[in-house]
Amino acid sequence: MQPSCRFFFVKHILRVLIAWVALFSPSVFKAQTVVNSGTDFMIIFMQNESPSYDLSSSQYQEIFLISTGDTATVTITCKSYSLLNRVLYLEANRADTFRVTSDQLINFPTQDGIMNSDEVPDSMVFHVVSTSPILCYGMSSKLFTADCFLALPRSNEASEYRTVNFPNSMLVSQEKPSEFAVASFDDNDTVIITPAAQTLSGTAKGISSKYILNAGEGVQIQSDPMIPGLDLTGSLVKSSKSIAVYSGHSRVEVPVGFMFPDNSGTTSRDHIADAMPPITSWGKYFVVQGTRRPIGDIIRIISSMNNTVIKVNGMVWGEPLNAGEFRDEVVGTDPLSIEGSYPILVGLIAHSAESSTNRIGDPFLAIIHPLERGSNDYAYFISPDPIFLSDQQFINIVTEQSGKDKIFIDGSPIPASFFTDLPDMMNGRRYSAATIAQSPGAHRLTSQNPPEYGMSVVAFGMGDVVGYGYGVGALPPKGIASATPLGGCPGAIIVKNILTEPVTIDSAKLLYLSDERTKVNIADWVTKDTLAIGKEKVFFFQSTYSGNISGTARMYYHTPTRSDLASVDFLFCLSTQSDVATRQSTHATLENFPNPVLDKTTIRFSIPASAYTSIRIYDVLGRVVRNVSEGYMNEGSHSFEVTLTGLGAGNYSIQLQATEIGVSEHRQIIVTN
Repeated sequence: MQPSCRFFFVKHILRVLIAWVALFSPSVFKAQTVVNSGTDFMIIFMQNESPSYDLSSSQYQEIFLISTGDTATVTITCKSYSLLNRVLYLEANRADTFRVTSDQLINFPTQDGIMNSDEVPDSMVFHVVSTSPILCYGMSSKLFTADCFLALPRSNEASEYRTVNFPNSMLVSQEKPSEFAVASFDDNDTVIITPAAQTLSGTAKGISSKYILNAGEGVQIQSDPMIPGLDLTGSLVKSSKSIAVYSGHSRVEVPVGFMFPDNSGTTSRDHIADAMPPITSWGKYFVVQGTRRPIGDIIRIISSMNNTVIKVNGMVWGEPLNAGEFRDEVVGTDPLSIEGSYPILVGLIAHSAESSTNRIGDPFLAIIHPLERGSNDYAYFISPDPIFLSDQQFINIVTEQSGKDKIFIDGSPIPASFFTDLPDMMNGRRYSAATIAQSPGAHRLTSQNPPEYGMSVVAFGMGDVVGYGYGVGALPPKGIASATPLGGCPGAIIVKNILTEPVTIDSAKLLYLSDERTKVNIADWVTKDTLAIGKEKVFFFQSTYSGNISGTARMYYHTPTRSDLASVDFLFCLSTQSDVATRQSTHATLENFPNPVLDKTTIRFSIPASAYTSIRIYDVLGRVVRNVSEGYMNEGSHSFEVTLTGLGAGNYSIQLQATEIGVSEHRQIIVTN
């Protein structure tokens, strides 16, 4: 009989996220690089085709997750369907997929996880929360109609958006509307929507409507599909708090009225969708590479300011645009440069399939990154769906010309000969563009160029009268939003309760363990324990097996009101040859003044080493009421002034956390009226 052993985990720190509603601090758009990774996302799958269309098994909605430098525990929740709640564990720089339709016990409406309502609050919204920064994508796919989009993280600085859409489709007696949708991150959020065309419920163009949304709720706006030519492009969305905005079309042919030129009397249409960036992150300089088909694709340009002058390939293009106005251009086999005198938003809308015999490719919408806000580090995914596998999947890369020989995909260099040079200088620089074929799965695109020479990237796929495309998610500069693993074979599991009630850890079972000789199954348990709201604790495994083992661990838990919470899976390894490791001993300080607080307080703290650090304020139920700061901070002292106006009188908690160096400090504060 083998002796009992106690093992400590130190390499893969699991921050177990056990929650169905939790808000983490925002990933704020920077003045130069726009960072698309974050810890808090809202996803809406807008109407795709119509509720009565195809009910085949080929329809699905997926959420694709990519960790960006640190391990991440991700919770996906939906108020409409609690059975959808999932907890996923991602190793550093790994990916995972959650398919909305994976639970056969859920009685969906005809369109699964798609929002079917119009102009009323709806909780068919997917909330994605992570313990460390991730990239998040969504795909909505049905028979012959699909698109993919980049989900943008929570941003507190942005409250104004414009939408990119396309006119109503009324071909072959199937009316399809232009559409967009808004989701709120916070309770009691006032959202003002001013449509650029008459809506399905009869709201006239330019007439504003007010919606009060709670966290995890959204609203979908569609144009009246029975009126030819209606287009919601340029609709204005304003909010008092953080929101996510998605825009596109339920299913449309591109260009409007397009029919196959072979006299078949038919056309090819597709769902188009993408996330809309806030106006504060728009830019002035763009290079757009289309799908390189001779038939060409459409570029849609929207202005943020009155009297915006647009240049295409260095030449003034038409009359100036006013705020919310737009104009289209066609991009063919050669890339185009686009410049605005004020910030603009640029969307690429792919052309319909060329003919009824050449059926490869269909419309998609991809928002293009401004060059002055580009990144040198992107992570993206290419669809494994067989309809795309059998045909063509690519990325379009735009880079500063002198750096085209310094770009890598998954560590392999891209030959400079793959790039096409643009003849005109823009923003004092010259640019090049390339289209690179891609294999299914997650990929990393990096550049060794200086930070100011960031890239702009679009991923897209073309199948049998179907297509998808999206602007690829940009990662922060290295070291800004990533934590360093502690190293060694794992030792301690750090479990944190961010629920609004106590959590009882029942057990953690180790599955499919193996050593160098053979696979074994072993059951190991942690000591049963309960965590209070907002508390964390290190749990230790006990095992009766000796040797080097690795595999998957599964943790089970419950609360006083929920016994059906999904278990948490994560990877690990154990080594009985290593010495017992302990967490790094650190010392940090946290204080605030004045306390009690009337309206403002200054939070001062110090950390003993540079680390990714967060400061949040919680109420007595464990809910985040203020996201003070999150990011990479240097060793030493820091301070922030925080406005607490609007909070009810009572007790609150300031929490300082820098997990990679073992810092977790709490301070109680009192808010008075």
